Amino acid sequence: MQCKGHSGKICGIDWFKDDSGFSDCCQSGMVAFYDLSQQRVEMSRNKYYDFQRRGVSITSIATIPGTVMEAVAAS
Repeated sequence: MQCKGHSGKICGIDWFKDDSGFSDCCQSGMVAFYDLSQQRVEMSRNKYYDFQRRGVSITSIATIPGTVMEAVAAS
């Protein structure tokens, strides 16, 4: 399965607690979320929860336990 979403170098990945997906961040300032069951069925991902801050390199990410599509990102 290919998970596409970034144009910059990936700096961090964190799996959801139930392993149903993951979040990642990149040097171009973007955080993306991937729900693997949705991706498998629809061959695409929901970009609603993505976050981007241009001009800021996001270097790490941690998914917040007990939440859906929420994470803490650091730059």
